[in-house]
Amino acid sequence: MSNKELITYLRSFAISKEIFNIKIKEGNIDILKRYYDDMYKKASILVMDDEYVGNTFDNLEKINILIKKS
Repeated sequence: MSNKELITYLRSFAISKEIFNIKIKEGNIDILKRYYDDMYKKASILVMDDEYVGNTFDNLEKINILIKKS
């Protein structure tokens, strides 16, 4: 997946509703890490506001595993 394709995918990905399941190249890790950091901050704020974000954190865990593998 090219950088542009990954960015397009992440922009349209509904992290709280969809299952994260894509294959990425090692060169895409920086993009994925930025996305992870941004979404983790947003999800943490929702938790503080007592909103349910279980699926979001499940997807964030999958992304984090991909980041750590590279």
